Amino acid sequence: MLARPHERLCSAIAHVYYIRSMMERPYDFASIESLPSESFDLDGFVKGAAWSPDGSMLLTTTEDEKVVLFDVDAALVEEQMFYCASSSSSSSSSSSSSSSSSSSSSSGLRKHLTIRPGESVYDACWYPFMNKASPESCCFITSSKDHPIHLWDAHTQTQTHTSGVSSRCSYRGINRLDELDVASSLAFNLHGNKIYAGYHNVIRIFDVDTPGRDFTASSFQLAKFLRF
Repeated sequence: MLARPHERLCSAIAHVYYIRSMMERPYDFASIESLPSESFDLDGFVKGAAWSPDGSMLLTTTEDEKVVLFDVDAALVEEQMFYCASSSSSSSSSSSSSSSSSSSSSSGLRKHLTIRPGESVYDACWYPFMNKASPESCCFITSSKDHPIHLWDAHTQTQTHTSGVSSRCSYRGINRLDELDVASSLAFNLHGNKIYAGYHNVIRIFDVDTPGRDFTASSFQLAKFLRF
């Protein structure tokens, strides 16, 4: 399963310092060059996309009912400040950035993993402390039509296609008729130990370390003036 509580605490502290450093030196989006379209190599159009928390991977959901992961070129990650460089090294690297930007933009993204979680994919979400150097943290969750919430392993060294991928575990939102409900939206809490899943008029909260059908639920009703 995922890291133990004290390991998650250490990861959370490191994550806070990382976010603080990024806020002190914000990313310059103007420096991004367009990636060639062949870098994506997708059959259907993209419905959603999310960068991994460590900036090393890109998760996309497509109209043809797939989730496709891309590796970001290591040079691109370092040069484009996905990892915040220190002020001392930034001055020395600025002179070489112009010569190396062409090589990084040419490689861009490489397809890493393709899975088919089920039918139409409703939502996907990274584990908040995902770090490629820590294989157990390299995971994400998905929700798709007529399927439970699946936790997938993103730390696959070779490209794997839809037929050879299995999820780590599943979380089932069972209603009072003992039927499977499908989540339309997903999110982890800040500590990474809970999954918040949005259903029709109810939010179900799953413990990450307890797969299956155990959850707590909070029901609600929209005010009349908010109903469509």
